[in-house]
Amino acid sequence: MAEHKTHYARYVFVRGNQSLWKGDAAQKGAQFRQVVITSDEWMLSDGKFQVYALEGIGNGIEAGKFSTVPTPKVLFDGDFDGEKAAADKFQEIVARAESDGFRAVTLFEEMEFHEKLRSSRI
Repeated sequence: MAEHKTHYARYVFVRGNQSLWKGDAAQKGAQFRQVVITSDEWMLSDGKFQVYALEGIGNGIEAGKFSTVPTPKVLFDGDFDGEKAAADKFQEIVARAESDGFRAVTLFEEMEFHEKLRSSRI
C-alpha cells in the first residue's frame, strides 16, 4: 500500500473519476482504487489539472453506510499543465490498476450494492 497522508482536491471541477475494485464493495476486505482528475477550468483544456489516485480496503457496509478503515492512502497526486498530460497520466494509472486485478464496477453491480445498502438499514 501507499504512503498515508491527508488528501484534498485542489481544484473545484471534477473532469474524470474512475473507481476500480477487487472483490465485492459490500463485503469487508474488498480493495479499491480511485483515480480522479480535477481542474480549475470547467470546460477548457488549457488549465491546471490535478490527477490523484487513492487506494484502500473497504470495511463493507456498516449501519447502512459504506465504510473504509483506515482512510484511503494516496498512491499519486500531481499537477499538470493542460488536459492531455493529465488524461495520459489518468489512463496510465487506470491501466496499471487493471493489470493489478482491479476492475470497474458495472451498472448492475452498483445497483446490487445500493440494494444491499438499503436493506442493511432495515
